[in-house]
Amino acid sequence: MDANLIRRVGAASVFAPALAATVWWGGIPLLVCTASFVGVGTWELFRLYQQKGACPFLWPGILMGVSICVWFHELGLRHIEGLFMLCTVGTLTTALIQRRGGASLRDAGATLFGVLYVGLLGGAILLVRNLPLPCAAPLALTVLVSIWIMDTVAYFAGRAFGRTRPFTRISPKKSVEGCIAGVFGAVGTVWLGALWMKVLLLPDILALGLIVGIGGQVGDFAESLLKRDSGVKDSSDIIPGHGGILDRFDSALFAFPLVYIYLVFRYGI
Repeated sequence: MDANLIRRVGAASVFAPALAATVWWGGIPLLVCTASFVGVGTWELFRLYQQKGACPFLWPGILMGVSICVWFHELGLRHIEGLFMLCTVGTLTTALIQRRGGASLRDAGATLFGVLYVGLLGGAILLVRNLPLPCAAPLALTVLVSIWIMDTVAYFAGRAFGRTRPFTRISPKKSVEGCIAGVFGAVGTVWLGALWMKVLLLPDILALGLIVGIGGQVGDFAESLLKRDSGVKDSSDIIPGHGGILDRFDSALFAFPLVYIYLVFRYGI
């Protein structure tokens, strides 16, 4: 076992149970955890922008991302149009105050994108966990674990059997074989979670598994695209063996919003 893999396993053995516990508990512990991840993830994204010469508004961007988490915890998606208005007004007001000659348009755009990408999508875990469903806690936990299993299965299957690598310009180590194995891993994990919850029907199991397996990996590729464009390998080195918050939770940034949308329409919430 190589040194990097040992670090990955060691970090996962510490962080995974702690995060799973906060998802199960929900409430303030999950809000604090999610807001922390959003704050650090926003900082990491802004560092990528800096590699391209942009200077996003760091602390206003972090504050707005964390505020989205608080909004979702307290109000869900109620009056979300007001949230978008406040973020837009806050970004442009910051641009006026900072007065960065000639770069305000670029910096404001980078800031607002960071708030939406990390804050809006990252906060979706709160929306799923706080759904008015009797199985909200085990369902959110099942989605989280299925993302981890998908990433793990795709990683090891890609290393062992990966031969077809059409994504070399974005993520050279990713293979078709690994991606397919990841989808099966996600579907299988959701199926096991359904046996535990005893509430999901087969169409829901397949739908949620495919949403996590495909949507999560698209999120992985999207973050890889941002890193590739910025010329960096990892968003940061804050998690030993894994890179940064964005590197570890890029799949969740797509999976949880898509799961939330599916559940809202599926159950008419």
